[in-house]
Amino acid sequence: MKSKRKLRFLIPLFCIVLSLVIYRFANGLMREREFQHMPEIYEIPDTSQVFTQNNVTTVRTNYIIKSEYTDLDLLHQKVQDFIYDNDIINTSVNCSKTEEYYINLRFYRISEQLPFDFEQMPGFGGDVIENHMEDLIARVSVYSDSPDQLSYKLWNRTENDKDGYNDVIEERSFYEALRDVAS
Repeated sequence: MKSKRKLRFLIPLFCIVLSLVIYRFANGLMREREFQHMPEIYEIPDTSQVFTQNNVTTVRTNYIIKSEYTDLDLLHQKVQDFIYDNDIINTSVNCSKTEEYYINLRFYRISEQLPFDFEQMPGFGGDVIENHMEDLIARVSVYSDSPDQLSYKLWNRTENDKDGYNDVIEERSFYEALRDVAS
């Protein structure tokens, strides 16, 4: 009699566990397929900001780079191509509500803490993109007082160590003339 009770208890439990395993497997396959179809660099949804303070408009846009680039020259080339191919600077400048502006483009890598499908959850205890500065690998800025110049800052970072922090292996900052792009 006891074995029948045990069986009645274990079969539904087994079915629930099996259902969870199948769900996790199917969900993982769907996420992998979604990841494969995303572009190399894409904007992180709902993280961009446009605000004006002291008559200066700041346009901040956040992107994820799918591939890990430890070679800063290659990272620079990928970011540069993305900016010009998508006319990012002109689009950002057009968002400015004032004559003076600051364009800040941030490029993050994918990590355990920052997945490719990151969703910002503002509020107390929420996860916002500003919490992921250790995954920031490139920043490009344009200022209204030097609109023909791009300011780059690139980082090559380690993966998370046992304390959960990333060390900077290499850092590079430089300016580059903004190319004219024929429309």
